[in-house]
Parts: sequence; C-alpha cells; structure tokens
Amino acid sequence: MTVPEDFEIRARETTAVQLTRMEGKLDLVASQLSDVRVVVARHDTDINHLKAMTQQLGSDAINRELTVAATAKALASSEESRRVAADRRWTPAMRLGAIVSLLATALSALATAYIAAHG
Repeated sequence: MTVPEDFEIRARETTAVQLTRMEGKLDLVASQLSDVRVVVARHDTDINHLKAMTQQLGSDAINRELTVAATAKALASSEESRRVAADRRWTPAMRLGAIVSLLATALSALATAYIAAHG
C-alpha cells in the first residue's frame, strides 16, 4: 500500500486544524475557569458574611439570656421587697386595734388615778 503524496500535506493541515480547535477549547475552558473563580470569590465573601452574622446572633442570644436572668432576679428581688414592705405596713384593722388599746390604757390609767385621788 502506498501513501498518497498529499497525505503529509493533509496531515499537517489536519494537525493545524486540530490544534486550532484544541486552542479554542482551551480558551473556552480558561474563560469558564475565570468565571468560576469570580463565583467562588463571591461565595467566599457571602460565607464570611454569614459567619459574621451567625457569630453576632450567638452573641445576641447570650446577651438576651443574661438580660432575662437579670430581669428575673430583679423581679424576684422586687417581689420580695414588696412582700417585706407589706408585712411591715400596718393594716387599717391593726391601726384601729392600736388606737383602741391606747384609749383603753389611757382610760384605765385615768380611772386608777381618779380612784386613788378620791378614794
């Protein structure tokens, strides 16, 4: 079998065409990789932003729990203070009883003094 004379010429042309196609494909792949790099960079920025937001939410949750605990403690202390103040406060019945006792004691002292004087 003999090789045609133009085989080498065609082979060189075919190789050049194939190299041009491959170069085009490589350029396309390079362009797509460049686009992917931009998207990855954007995602990296978004992820860092989400991490910062998550940390802030965690800090806010801890602060909220501390505020709730402090508020509960303050309410308990306030309730205890109110209860103690209510226990120390004289009710109207207690005031009336004290006045009646004072009047009875004064009348008793006056009666004793009168009896002792007029005998």
